[in-house]
Amino acid sequence: MQRQTQQRLIAIGIVLVIALALFLGAQALGNREDTTDAEPTPTIEVLDPLYPEASQTLAVVTALTVTDNRQGESVTVEQVSAIEEGMDTEEDTPANPLTLRWRVAEAPEDTDTGLGADTDAIQGAVAGLPSLTPTRRLTDIEGAVGDYGLDDPLHTIEFVTDFGPTYTLQVGSRTPTGAGYYVQVPDDPAIYIVDALTISTIIDWTAQPPYVQPAPDPDATVDPGG
Repeated sequence: MQRQTQQRLIAIGIVLVIALALFLGAQALGNREDTTDAEPTPTIEVLDPLYPEASQTLAVVTALTVTDNRQGESVTVEQVSAIEEGMDTEEDTPANPLTLRWRVAEAPEDTDTGLGADTDAIQGAVAGLPSLTPTRRLTDIEGAVGDYGLDDPLHTIEFVTDFGPTYTLQVGSRTPTGAGYYVQVPDDPAIYIVDALTISTIIDWTAQPPYVQPAPDPDATVDPGG
C-alpha cells in the first residue's frame, strides 16, 4: 500500500514537472513572437545646418536677393555704413558713423519706399540664414520634385556673408500643414523642410519690400465720395 502511494506521488510529480515545462515553454514562445511583431522604435534624425561653413564661422549676412520666379520680381537688400548712405548731417548721422544699416538696393517698380528701409526688420529676417537647420530630410524623391514645387522653384534666395561666399536656397511649396517650406540647396539631391517662420518674411518681400511705412493719421478724414 505504501509502495503504491509512493508511485502515485511520483507520477503526480512527473505530471506537474511536465506541465510546468510546457507552460514555461509556451510563455517563452509568446514573448518571442511579441518581440518579433513589435514596431521598431522610430529614430529622430538630427540634421546639420544647410550651410555648415557659414554656421561654423558664425558668418553674418551682408547682402541678400530674393526672387519670385513666377512673377520675375526681385528684391535686394544690402548692408551699408552711415557714411555710405550719405548721412552727412549732424541730425542724421549716428554716434558711430560706421554703424551698419540696411538699404533696399533693388525692388519692383512703383514700390512705395515710405520712410526708407526697415533696418531692424531686415536684420531680424536674415540673421538666422547662415545657421538655417532643416527639421526633416526627404530622400526617396527621384522624379517627384515637382510634387514639392521644386522642379521650377517658386522662389530663390541668394545671400552673401562677411566671409565672401554666396549661398543659394531654392524654395518650393509650403508643407500641407503650412508650418514649413520644401527647400533644396545646390549639389544636394535631397529635399528638406525648414520652418516657415524662418523664410516667409523674406519671401513676402517680393510683394511688399521691407520699407518703413508712415503710421496712418488718426485725425485724417475719409472722403465718402472716394
